[in-house]
Amino acid sequence: MVGDSHAAAWLPAVRAVAAQRRWRVVTYVKGSCPFAGETFPVPGPRAQPDCRRWSANVRAALLGDDRPDPVLTTSGRYPLAFGEPVPAPALFVDGLRPTWSELADAGLPVAVLVDTPVMATNVAECVTANRDRLTRCATPRARATNRAAAAAQLEAARGLNGVSLVDLTAAVCPADPCAPVIGGVLFYRDNNHLTGTYARSLAPRLSAALPQPPA
Repeated sequence: MVGDSHAAAWLPAVRAVAAQRRWRVVTYVKGSCPFAGETFPVPGPRAQPDCRRWSANVRAALLGDDRPDPVLTTSGRYPLAFGEPVPAPALFVDGLRPTWSELADAGLPVAVLVDTPVMATNVAECVTANRDRLTRCATPRARATNRAAAAAQLEAARGLNGVSLVDLTAAVCPADPCAPVIGGVLFYRDNNHLTGTYARSLAPRLSAALPQPPA
């Protein structure tokens, strides 16, 4: 499992699937760092100066002697400025595509978990303040998905052999607008990170969507 905090948020589901399939999960996660090429800039006050070094080290590990099979990756949308994504999707695509292509060309299957929608409010705080009026905490689906990395991921994966997409957006936002509570469970702990409880509940859907690795 490779990526930023959005990848880490999926780990309860990934580990549940791994236990079922008898996989060993190896994680390479770093907050606010996309798994992108060394030339990809990560500007803004949340940026970490060693993101490029981390990404290069991860690629070396994945392509080393103890390579995993497959790689599951995701991240939020970058570049960031003051904590918000800036409108530079082509730049992000150019950072993701060669990274995934390098792994796939080396025979390492890559499954891209489509980024989760980004809500307009902090879901946990809003639900606490509006327990009887949860509609105040909902976000139109188009707005939530447009703020995520999904469009850039779809474009970056287009036409790449060995790169597949795992899209569980319909499980995270099953109706329009995206609701803050699904099946009695708070689904985000802020405005863009799954709660552990909801992530675990998605394990069956993740298992069904994941490609089977080669025997």
